[in-house]
Amino acid sequence: MGRQNNIQGHGEVEHGNWITGFRWIDDWLLGCDTSKLPSDLKENKGRNVFYGLPLLLGLVGMLWQWRKGRKGKQQFLVVMLLFVMTGLAIVVYLNQTPLQPRERDYAYAGSFYAFAIWIGMGVGMISEKVRVKTAKYATLMAVFSAIACLLVPIQMASQTWDDHDRSGRYTCHDFGANYLNRR
Repeated sequence: MGRQNNIQGHGEVEHGNWITGFRWIDDWLLGCDTSKLPSDLKENKGRNVFYGLPLLLGLVGMLWQWRKGRKGKQQFLVVMLLFVMTGLAIVVYLNQTPLQPRERDYAYAGSFYAFAIWIGMGVGMISEKVRVKTAKYATLMAVFSAIACLLVPIQMASQTWDDHDRSGRYTCHDFGANYLNRR
């Protein structure tokens, strides 16, 4: 969906929540007027707005795979098993305590991959539907749907690029230098 900011939250409204990018939805979900947030929260580099596009593509991909007959249902169940076993099940198995820092999301990496499969299938469904509906203009519509589906990763990259900019940050360098200089 998106991320409110990069401040570790423990259930409070203004730290670490997800956002959609649509103010009326965010105001309703968070129970406050998000336009009145302080500037340090509004302009936080960790504030990323995806408008729910990756989630919608993934849900569409899940539906498309499920509706592909008996074989599609079997494949769906395999991907769902991967999603559950590398997400929720691994957290239960590891007995992960609540309120973990965001950096521990490596426990969910496998389920992220499984959901990425469904996102790709969502792109496939859009491509198939466009091709079927507009057979007369197949090439033009194929280009249009490819551009539309590329907008999602472009939006995600544009929103998260500044989160990962490490220029002017020397903590890791200094730790490494101090560690090597230690006798």
